Amino acid sequence: MTLTKLPAVMLAGGGGGEPVAGSTYINPETYGMKAVGVDGADAATNTAALQNALSAGPVMLPPKAYELNGITMTGSFTLKGTDKRSALIFQTGVAVPSQGTAALYVPIPTANIGTVIENLTFYPAAANTISHGMIFSQTAGPGYMSNFRIDGVLMNLGLPFTTTSIYLENNMASPDGFFTGVIQNCMCTTGTYAGIAGTNIGDSIIIRKNVVNNGLGVAIRLSSVAGARQVVIEDNNLTSRNGQIYLVALGQCSIFRNWMEHPAYLGEFVGGAAVKAQVTLENCYMCDVSYCTIVGGSGQPGPDGVTPVNGSSYGVYLIGTTQLSLVGPRNWIAAVGISKIQDVSTSGTNSAMSTGVQANILA
Repeated sequence: MTLTKLPAVMLAGGGGGEPVAGSTYINPETYGMKAVGVDGADAATNTAALQNALSAGPVMLPPKAYELNGITMTGSFTLKGTDKRSALIFQTGVAVPSQGTAALYVPIPTANIGTVIENLTFYPAAANTISHGMIFSQTAGPGYMSNFRIDGVLMNLGLPFTTTSIYLENNMASPDGFFTGVIQNCMCTTGTYAGIAGTNIGDSIIIRKNVVNNGLGVAIRLSSVAGARQVVIEDNNLTSRNGQIYLVALGQCSIFRNWMEHPAYLGEFVGGAAVKAQVTLENCYMCDVSYCTIVGGSGQPGPDGVTPVNGSSYGVYLIGTTQLSLVGPRNWIAAVGISKIQDVSTSGTNSAMSTGVQANILA
């Protein structure tokens, strides 16, 4: 393919700097959005300007910071930053039914295909003042969200959202729900519920190469709608004080090459009776945990650098009806309170690799 045959968006999109004149992207400043420090900059005006720009077509933010209030977007949209200097700073959130508030709320009453959020910085003006960073909510049975990509979104680790950073919410258990989407290359914290969360998600969702750091919730918490399979969780760096991955009713989920650590230097493990392990598989089917580093934090120096803390009881914990699931090959599991791998499920069909070159290393 010659250069002149490339799509116009590729020719015009380019690297850093201002959005290129003549590109297919909209600069929201043409709708009245003003950056921090510009005379007349106002969060309410910026909110309306950005929503209008997103409704008109794909948006490319200039490499500037903008203050705004919570955004509601119905239908698919594209929001990209020029680079990480493209920052959205939320003074307030928008109300979300039964979920508190969100910086970005995307209700899904009908098909939402191809939404893209990419390459920008995104955080609240003050810590723990907005419940969710981004929440995508199923609001009607026929609705679904597919072919979506959340890529390279950086959230300020010192200014967390209260409950989740990114949430795929299908509490109504729509059978279509969420499928064929990617959350990758993001940095966020855990809220009280999770960092990256999904309830009743569907097939073919990939969560990879994210940093989920600090906080008191599970780093990645997912449940699946009946019959859904093939979720991939790979190459993430997860460091929560309340367990790293908690899965409920997932089928054929692949958990590969993740770094998972309870950071003892931040304090005691806080999972309690609800979360006892770094990785929990509850009522799951044919899930694999392979090539991961799993560090429970137990006995390691705490915040004072000397006194050891209590970490998680288990490294990998199989409970409920979890069946035909495999722990291995070649996980490295260390510093847990009771057992590196604990299977109390009712199935009797799970296994862990304990011999040969493919064995797990239980340090």
